Amino acid sequence: MGVKIDPANLMDIKEEFDRQNDVRILGIILTAVFIITAALRYSEGQKVNPWNPLSSIGLVAFVCLFVWMIFKIGQKPK
Repeated sequence: MGVKIDPANLMDIKEEFDRQNDVRILGIILTAVFIITAALRYSEGQKVNPWNPLSSIGLVAFVCLFVWMIFKIGQKPK
């Protein structure tokens, strides 16, 4: 009884695990940025000021990370 292991298949599996791990980490960061941005928006009070630097930067960062995450999810393994 023998077992044959093809190194190419192991590399494919490793690349898929790495991609899934990247998506997982990106999701955690995305959630943290969303929560922080929401807290900043809430702390501004009742006055709506869309050009507040911190919350606006957080909103832009959230959108960029979200687009990157969608790209990573749709990415096919090589």
